[in-house]
Amino acid sequence: MRSNFKMVVPLIVGLLLMTGCAANKPLYHWGSYEQLILSSYTKPGEADAATQIDKLTADIQQAESSGQKVAPGVFAHLGLKYAEQGRQLESINAFQQEKLLFPEHLSSMFSNTLL
Repeated sequence: MRSNFKMVVPLIVGLLLMTGCAANKPLYHWGSYEQLILSSYTKPGEADAATQIDKLTADIQQAESSGQKVAPGVFAHLGLKYAEQGRQLESINAFQQEKLLFPEHLSSMFSNTLL
């Protein structure tokens, strides 16, 4: 009986650990944001502002439709791209949305002074 117990306990512990790891969902929906940031440094000019706006807008819609949170920085980046195109109202709205969702994030950023 005791030898069965020694065999069963590690099996149960292993199953619990695997189940716990499998249940982790990402906290935020990142979409193409990380790739856009990487590309802007490694391949500047590859994705123009309009392309980035389209991708970020699609990412935001996908996050909202799937009930996920939009990742920090997405609305701020979107605001920058709107500003590059001279779309001030949309830029301000994006920065305000970033500030609303992540007030601690923007307290040290320049967009706080822009708004």
